Amino acid sequence: MKKITIEYGAGSSKYSIECEDKFVGYCAILMHYANSPGAVVIYSPEELKKDSWVSFSGKTDKNLAVLFKEYGGFEPFLKEHLTEMKAAYKTIKKLV
Repeated sequence: MKKITIEYGAGSSKYSIECEDKFVGYCAILMHYANSPGAVVIYSPEELKKDSWVSFSGKTDKNLAVLFKEYGGFEPFLKEHLTEMKAAYKTIKKLV
């Protein structure tokens, strides 16, 4: 399976991650930013920028529920894809 690279960050930090699909990548990104997931911005690839869950008003969970709706929500998806998420997490590299 071809992997995708997602560039993301919060504030002045920027990272990259390689993953099987965007949802596995999003899970790993959310684990990486566990204390402030609502501040994470997707920088690339361009087509993923629309999947933003950014929220400074506490609506991160609602935004994630919409994003992961087809999988029954974020937590069910994470439980089912934990192995893939852990593998993706190990590929995180700091860019800035």
